[in-house]
Amino acid sequence: MVGTSLKTSEFVLSLKTPLAVGAVVISCAAPRASAQDAAPPPALLAGAFSAAQAARGEETFKEVCAACHNIDEMAGARFRSSWADQTAGDIFDFLSNAMPQGDPGSLTPEEYRNIIAFFLNRSGYPAGERELPVDKAELSKLRIVALSK
Repeated sequence: MVGTSLKTSEFVLSLKTPLAVGAVVISCAAPRASAQDAAPPPALLAGAFSAAQAARGEETFKEVCAACHNIDEMAGARFRSSWADQTAGDIFDFLSNAMPQGDPGSLTPEEYRNIIAFFLNRSGYPAGERELPVDKAELSKLRIVALSK
């Protein structure tokens, strides 16, 4: 898939170059019809994933990914810069189409989304009560955007 290849190469390139550090949050990418129709942003910003989900993602990362990747390469400022203005759905696409190397797509959708929750957690995003959805369309509503100071 051409779109995925471009994102993959951009992500790999960004991991090899110095990155600017900036505060990033997750926001809902879907436009709001009205204040009544939309969930309040603080609820989304205060927890798009659960701590239990991030812990499951950490276990999967240790079992499947850590042989090739260090979490410090995949989270924190690098994650925030690499994925700024993209969505959790974009991250899901990249992971499920490219990882694990040599066997892409071999994890369950739940395992991929849990790894995303782990990356979010290690990148400074707060855990909440809800879990990231498995549905790609729903993940695509969660946009990672840089905040102005």
